[in-house]
Amino acid sequence: SNVNRTMAFHNKVSLPSPEAALAIARLYCSTLSTKDIKWWKSDHAAAYRQVPCSVDSRKYTVILLKDPDTGSVFGFYHLAQPFGASSSVINYCRVSQALAHIGRVVLAIPVINYLDDYFGVERSDTADSAYRAWIWLHKVLGWRLNDGKGLAPTRKIPVLGLDIAVIGDYLELSVPKDKSERIISSIEEVLDKDSLPTSQAHKLIGKLTFASGALDSTASRPFLRALHNFVGHWSWRAHDRLWREAKNALSNLSKSISSIDNARKVPLVLSSDSVGPNAVMYTDACSGGGIGAVLDAQDFHKPVYFSSTVNEEQIQGVLGGRDDIN
Repeated sequence: SNVNRTMAFHNKVSLPSPEAALAIARLYCSTLSTKDIKWWKSDHAAAYRQVPCSVDSRKYTVILLKDPDTGSVFGFYHLAQPFGASSSVINYCRVSQALAHIGRVVLAIPVINYLDDYFGVERSDTADSAYRAWIWLHKVLGWRLNDGKGLAPTRKIPVLGLDIAVIGDYLELSVPKDKSERIISSIEEVLDKDSLPTSQAHKLIGKLTFASGALDSTASRPFLRALHNFVGHWSWRAHDRLWREAKNALSNLSKSISSIDNARKVPLVLSSDSVGPNAVMYTDACSGGGIGAVLDAQDFHKPVYFSSTVNEEQIQGVLGGRDDIN
């Protein structure tokens, strides 16, 4: 419909990641000194359709249909946010983030929202009350929830492409087997076709970002960055190089996801006798089979710089350049 060509955007929607869910759960447990928590989840019914279009905007949503037999033309326009329009995302997020804010500030519910998905963490003895309060808020304000997708307080919920579960003193993140298989299949299809359209790329990057939350390390970050660089580039001269890096990134991400055998386990509460990291090491450059790194700690007078030779498999995970931080 070309409706997106009529729009200009001056702000970017910020959405939470699996790491945000972990951080909120751990902060909640640390603040209240509890490990007995449950998750709940809810979803809006026909989310965009609940947000009306302004009268002045309706002229941009007109759709014409022609009857092939009679030649007659019928037209209609949207009264609500049209699906597929970039503005619909921003307009709906104004609603979803406002509802989440009311839930957090007025009802004291630790609720997180990703577009029309809402989920929260709460002590077991108050979780049911929080869940009912969230449903009550929607009834009072007139927003419709999808009851079929709602999930009452439980130890395990599917959210952000992962399964997040409370197991003993730990939070466990895992990628459902059917989802990991679909992601790997999508990557294989892209590599076979040697092509990645922008619309498909954004969806695939989102799925890979969520799936990476179940990995024990942040080794996937440079690969995800390579995909973002490819999608966001505008220079045809850089296309071939960025596409090679993107294909290498997809191949490595496929291997990483297929190698996930166990759930990622994160302690709910850091014990008082646990010692946090007292040093940080990161790479800052690589080229020709070599890699440079920086090691720093609180009691160092100055950082330590060093370099080493690494094999080809390891170097693939690091992007070349003088100022790349991986």
